[in-house]
Amino acid sequence: MTRLQYILAAIGGAVLLAVICLVFLGNNLIKAYHQESQVSDKIEKLEQAAEILAQQRQELSKLQGLENSIRSSSINVESSSAFLAYLDSQIMALSMNIVDIPHEESLPYQGYAVKEVKLSVEGSYHSIVKFVHQIEIIDRVSIVKDLNISRKLIRQEGKTRLFLIANLTLQRLSTSNEN
Repeated sequence: MTRLQYILAAIGGAVLLAVICLVFLGNNLIKAYHQESQVSDKIEKLEQAAEILAQQRQELSKLQGLENSIRSSSINVESSSAFLAYLDSQIMALSMNIVDIPHEESLPYQGYAVKEVKLSVEGSYHSIVKFVHQIEIIDRVSIVKDLNISRKLIRQEGKTRLFLIANLTLQRLSTSNEN
């Protein structure tokens, strides 16, 4: 082979090596671009999640503030008579009627008495819901154990009226020596 052929073969080999390197680097560049795209997508999803988390923290903070506000303005009714008087005042304020006179049963529990109060009231759906809400903000009412709302049609003065009757069972915590 002549010297020219060696030079051409060397140049051809160098060009072939350069093409192989460019293809290899191109593939690596494409992979890096896809990885960067995936990383960008993940970063975007994390930023969205962080934004949602910040919104949820703000909502939690508002709810905690509302809870503190409710707790600070809540009604604390210590005695049974004061509790029943409070129930009566709420029933009157909401223009509801007592269907069944409230009565309490006392169950001892670790130095306290859990008093179960059963009562029935008649009123509109809105007034019943508001009444239950007013009961729930009392400090010592632990749960509204049972709430059943039934409908009753009554004929009055030639007209049929629909009454909603709510049967409630409440549990409230009191000290053992409370009346």
